Amino acid sequence: MKMLLTLAMKEIRDGLRNRWIAAAIIVLGTLALALSMLGSAPTGSIRASALDVTVISLASLSAAP
Repeated sequence: MKMLLTLAMKEIRDGLRNRWIAAAIIVLGTLALALSMLGSAPTGSIRASALDVTVISLASLSAAP
């Protein structure tokens, strides 16, 4: 278990050094904010609530590769 923790910490340090983690957080945060704003837009003839649209959009964002 200690080896796994050591390896995970090394990968996190390497990711921060390469700025990949920060870039991914910024991109996903921006997409989540955009989806939240678009979720309050009119939803057409389906008449789904804005909260439903936002939750489904954020769930699909988190499932995207």
